[in-house]
Amino acid sequence: MPSINTIGYAETENIAEMEEIARNCKDMGNTALKNKGLQLAWERYTDGLKIARQGFVFDTNPDLARDLSRNRAYVNLLLNRLDEAVFDAKAALSCQNDNQSSKDLDAKAYFRAGCAAYQQGEYKEARSFFEEQRRLRPDDKSSSVQLERVSSRIREKETGVYNLRRMKAGLSQISQLVDAANFTRKTEVKDSKGRGRGLFATEDIPAGEIVICEKAFTIESTPNTAITYDARDGMIRVSPIGLTASITQKLLDNPSQIDKVMDLYGDYQGDGGVKVSRTDEGPIVDVFRVHDIVSRNAFGVCHQQGNDGTNSKTRTGLWVWAAYINHSCVPNTEKENIGDIMILRAARPIATGEEILISYAESSDYDERQAALMTTWGFECGCALCTAEKADGSMTRKKRRELAGEAEELVKRVEWNKAKRLTIAKAQRLARDIENTYDGERYRGLPRMATQRIREWLTRARPQL
Repeated sequence: MPSINTIGYAETENIAEMEEIARNCKDMGNTALKNKGLQLAWERYTDGLKIARQGFVFDTNPDLARDLSRNRAYVNLLLNRLDEAVFDAKAALSCQNDNQSSKDLDAKAYFRAGCAAYQQGEYKEARSFFEEQRRLRPDDKSSSVQLERVSSRIREKETGVYNLRRMKAGLSQISQLVDAANFTRKTEVKDSKGRGRGLFATEDIPAGEIVICEKAFTIESTPNTAITYDARDGMIRVSPIGLTASITQKLLDNPSQIDKVMDLYGDYQGDGGVKVSRTDEGPIVDVFRVHDIVSRNAFGVCHQQGNDGTNSKTRTGLWVWAAYINHSCVPNTEKENIGDIMILRAARPIATGEEILISYAESSDYDERQAALMTTWGFECGCALCTAEKADGSMTRKKRRELAGEAEELVKRVEWNKAKRLTIAKAQRLARDIENTYDGERYRGLPRMATQRIREWLTRARPQL
C-alpha cells in the first residue's frame, strides 16, 4: 500500500500519476493565489515543483516545471522573496524561439526576473532581463516602461543627480517608499583610527554637494518598540523590535543580503564558532546579532507627506552604507530624509581621504549628548567641541542649559513673524547671555550650539508694531 505524503497524495513511482499530482498542486496554487492566499500558493507551487523537477518527470513534461516556476516567481515577487523570484523566473525559461507561445511565456518570465532584480537594486541585471523581454515581445510596452525606469536608476547611481521635488511630491500617508537608486560612488569603507571602520571620501566633495544618497534596507511601516534590558551592561533601552523582526525576515527570505547586513558593527559577535549563513535546510540568521546591529546602526526618521508636510510619527530604519559613518558633534555632513531615502550633503568642503562624519546626538547640551551616546552607542565623545565643553565645568554648563531652555521656550511660544519689539529685545539679551558662557579662545573655530536656535529665530524676526 503506497504511503501518504504531506500534501495528501499517495506516493507513487508512476510518472503519469506524479504528473497529475504536480498539476493538481499547480491548480491549488492558482486557486490560493486568486484568493490572495500568497503563502498557501507558494506552498502548493513548491510541492508541485518537488515532483515536476525530478529528472524523469521533467524529461517527460518540462513545461509543467516551467509553469510552476513561473507562477512561483510571481508569488515570490509579491512576498518580496526576490532571490527565489529570480531563480524561479530563470528556471521557467524554455529558450525555444520557434513558436510565439513559448516566446510569450519566456517574455513573462524575463519580466518577473527583471522586476525582482530591480527591487534588489541590481539595475544592470534588470536591464538585461527587460531587454530580453522586449526582444521576445516588441509589441509589449511594459518592457519599454521598465527600461526607462532602469535607465533613470542607473543614471542616479552613477551621477548622484536626483529629481528631489518629484521624490517629495510622491510621498503620502500610505507610502513613504521612494523609487530611487543608491549613490555611494564618492565614498568607501576603511579602517578609522580608534573608531573601528568608517566611511571616507574617494574624491574632493564641494560644500552642499551630495555625499551619499541611500534607500533604506528596511524601514518600519509603523513604529513598534519595546523596553529591553541588556544583561551585559545592565542598561534599559527602548528597542525597535519591529525593525529587528522585519530585517530578520527579509534576510531569511533573501539570503543574498545576509553578509552585507551581518558585516555591520554589533557588540554581540556570536558564539565564537565558524560563522554559517546557510545550511542544506536553508538560510541561518542570528537574531541576537541583528538586534545588536539594529541597536547600534538604525536611524529614526519622521513620517512625511507631500512636499513639506510632516507629522509627529517617527519610524526607524536601517541604511547599510550610512551605518558605517562615525560620529562627531561637529560633523562635516548634513542629513536629510525623503521618505525612506537618506541624503547626506557636505556641510563644508570635504577632501579626498577625509572621513565622513555625522552627529548621532544633536542636543546642544554637553551632558545630554554624552548620556545619549553612552546609552545607545556605548562611547563617550572626545571631539574638539566636547573637549571644550567639558573644560567649562558643570556650573557653567548648568547656567548655559538654563538660558538655552528659556530661549527654547520663547522660540516655541512666539512665532518669529509675530514678534514684538520687547520680545525681540528679550531674545537678543538671551542670545548675548548664552554667548557669554562660551570662552572666546577655547571655542575659537567651534560652534556655539546653545545659541543656534535663538540666533535662527532672530535672523527671521521682524518687529510687529
